[in-house]
Amino acid sequence: TGLADLAVQGAVCGAAVGILQAVVLRPLLGRRAVAWPVVLSAVWAAGWAITAAAGVRVDQQFAVFGASGAIVVTALTAVLPILVNRSQEASS
Repeated sequence: TGLADLAVQGAVCGAAVGILQAVVLRPLLGRRAVAWPVVLSAVWAAGWAITAAAGVRVDQQFAVFGASGAIVVTALTAVLPILVNRSQEASS
């Protein structure tokens, strides 16, 4: 359960979730939705890395990352509602 392993796990999971979200977001964001899986992949990898760096015992096989990683992921993904809102305003 090294840092690189956690980053890869986060990247893969983030990409999978991001792909599914991009399908839903495509009507709202257009072509920009294609970038979302890449963004989410990087953000989730960072969340796991921050969790490990904060001293969370990831070797105990927690299914979700600790609050430190979750706060970072939440803050970094807060851009999505802003993009959706701007897209909706622009189309109005």
